[in-house]
Amino acid sequence: MAVSINKATDKWMKAGNKLGNQALSENEKAGKQYIKSLNPYYENTAKQLVSNASESKNRLQQDYQSSYDLNAVRQIVAQRQLKEQMANAGLSDSGLNRSQQTALETGRMNADSAIDRNKFAAKADIESRLQNNLAENENNRVMQNAQAMWQATQSGLNAKNAIQQSALGYGYDDYRTDKTNQWQADENKANRIWQSNENKKDRQATSAENEKSRNYEYTKTMLSSSDKSNDYDSFTSEQQDALQGCVNEATGEIDTKKLRAAIVTFKPSQQTAAAKYVKYYSDSLKK
Repeated sequence: MAVSINKATDKWMKAGNKLGNQALSENEKAGKQYIKSLNPYYENTAKQLVSNASESKNRLQQDYQSSYDLNAVRQIVAQRQLKEQMANAGLSDSGLNRSQQTALETGRMNADSAIDRNKFAAKADIESRLQNNLAENENNRVMQNAQAMWQATQSGLNAKNAIQQSALGYGYDDYRTDKTNQWQADENKANRIWQSNENKKDRQATSAENEKSRNYEYTKTMLSSSDKSNDYDSFTSEQQDALQGCVNEATGEIDTKKLRAAIVTFKPSQQTAAAKYVKYYSDSLKK
């Protein structure tokens, strides 16, 4: 019995799905391993960014310390000059002297505050750039991981699809082979049946030919008998009709099979006359 195309392909597709899923799993596993190998790079990059930012912050104190020192020097110089001026004027212990001293201290504080603001702004800029760099690094990591995983999955799906297509092809091959075998078997069976029918026809034809030959010899014997009886008048109308029925009225040909069947109904003493009556009747139709 020929298998259906679904049955032929299902067997291969089950195996194809198993191998295809295995290929997909292996590709996804490889993708995860690749991602795992990438992560240390981005982690080290992030650590380096933090370290660089920390060094930049530490350098700020050194970079701005000279400005603080300059403010201190300026204050000291201004205080000395004020002290000399107040002493020369005899105002060392005056309210003016104290007021000028306060002004110098306030100026120093304002100058240092300006430096503090600049230093804070520089520190904030370092921190801002650090966060931007860290965000960019993390975004690159996520994008790289996603791209690697997508490529691994796509490769796995392509491999799975190729395996399934091959499996489907094998299933179709099995189906075509089975169908061809079935067609060949059906053809062989039809040939055997045809040959059997032909043999049967040959046997039937041979049997009919033998029967015809026997009837012919019988009629020939009957018609060539030495019995010269022409006692047709003794035949009844039914007997004459039966004998005439052995002759084709259109052609005058004698149906030997009918003749043989009709003659056996006559008495043995009448059979030769019956045969001659049929011959006479046949000849009369042929004239």
